[in-house]
Amino acid sequence: MQLLGAMLLISIAISILMAFLGFNDLGKVGEVILKLREASPLLLIYLLVVRVVAEEVFFRGFLQKRIGLVFSTALFGIAHISYGSITEIVGALILGGLLAKAYERNGNLLPNIFAHLFYNLIFVSIILA
Repeated sequence: MQLLGAMLLISIAISILMAFLGFNDLGKVGEVILKLREASPLLLIYLLVVRVVAEEVFFRGFLQKRIGLVFSTALFGIAHISYGSITEIVGALILGGLLAKAYERNGNLLPNIFAHLFYNLIFVSIILA
């Protein structure tokens, strides 16, 4: 729960900072998420569960062990480029770094998976509400 709380607070801080700097373009991410209303519920389950597990296993469990925290985190940020949002990429870099550090500290992917899953669920729920 502590990891999720840290992710939420950092995410809010990133959004405020990016808005202050004139770069908050999270509307692009919202547009992508709103398209999920038209998609199958299975796609939503895939994105919220399967993809999160796959990201954590790949970026933390596999890549981080091989290329280190910094490079695996950079690739995690780059993997979020498809949203077309600078704020999303910055957020993925910073939050990915937090997840990488948490994994490095405890050596367990489960807290990362749950925090990442609930983080995504919270924001998708807010946008789709």
